[in-house]
Amino acid sequence: MKRLMMLLVAGILLVPVKGWASGPPSGEGWTSIRSAAGVTMYQKGSDVVQIVRLNQGARMKFYQVQDQYNSDYFVRYPLVTAWAGFQELYENYFSFCNGQFFRGTSPTTDLSFSLRANDVFLTGGFDMGSYPGEKMGLWNWGDQCLVQPATDNPLQLLNSSAPDGIIGLNTTANKSPNSTVGRTFLACADPIGNGHYNTILIFNSSGSTQSHAASVLTSFGGAAAMMLDGGGSTQLRVPGTTLIDGDNRTLPQFIGVLSADVAAPSVPTPVTVTPTGCSQTNSFTFNWSPSTDTGGSGLAGYKWQINNGSISTRTTTSVSTTAPSSGSYTFKVWAYDNANNESGVSSVGFWYELPDVTPPSVPSSLSVNPAGCSQT
Repeated sequence: MKRLMMLLVAGILLVPVKGWASGPPSGEGWTSIRSAAGVTMYQKGSDVVQIVRLNQGARMKFYQVQDQYNSDYFVRYPLVTAWAGFQELYENYFSFCNGQFFRGTSPTTDLSFSLRANDVFLTGGFDMGSYPGEKMGLWNWGDQCLVQPATDNPLQLLNSSAPDGIIGLNTTANKSPNSTVGRTFLACADPIGNGHYNTILIFNSSGSTQSHAASVLTSFGGAAAMMLDGGGSTQLRVPGTTLIDGDNRTLPQFIGVLSADVAAPSVPTPVTVTPTGCSQTNSFTFNWSPSTDTGGSGLAGYKWQINNGSISTRTTTSVSTTAPSSGSYTFKVWAYDNANNESGVSSVGFWYELPDVTPPSVPSSLSVNPAGCSQT
């Protein structure tokens, strides 16, 4: 069902609107200002558009910190502070911007609409009853995405097959539509028109109307578009500089973009073996410290082999096996991630010796001295 890019939400079958090749329209003055594997950022005046090519390994991630005392609330941070936290999680960070609508000025706040991140349903939102019939949502499976009308049900993301999802508003909802203010919009694109929506478009501007933001995403090949928080909340940062600072207000929820994962996991070291030394018991257990992966795709598991034999995979940090025969061996293990990057190898030697089950020869030619009946 996912590969057909249809979505059943609260009994409504959502079928994507057709989109075409994503990229800047030629001859309209867009300039590429930043690029990395799978991601390109374009700018024209106060408008910035990012093309996040999921099929090339780039990813969009939601970043937020829940209140430890009330999980329905989220801690507000300055953009640069949250950006620093995002950078600690991922090596291949590309950009960082505002996300979901929220309310109030308190240090912690609840979000207006539903949010799901990293396969965890975080909130149904406090305001799903507002703007009836004007909700839009983005569902993100990692390698494919979908922006379509959403229902007013706050639990629609609870059992979603997509690990990441966010509900916002359609492009015509009354958020001062004709005012030239900060805007953050999202869209998905189908670059080759085969029904696989594998590109996310992110529009940020310090001054745009709603119709202008929607038309820009359409010109880049976006199908349906959706609106997130804007006004003074619209902020955008890349390494080394803030491109859009809004009014520098603190924010509770952010959207981060990662370039394609080319970072290998850490080496699973040290690796130990039990029993140690030369063993006559052909049963060995190998343990190693867990690896970490900061490239964005996530740790997939471990590969291991004995000498240059066949390679096996494992998701845990322990394996028990036997030696093929008597002799000395080397056990090798290395980590790999979901982008098929592999770490260096960690190894340990072990020795198996067959138990000695052959008795000594019978002591023959037994003699006694002196022979016969001796009185000595």
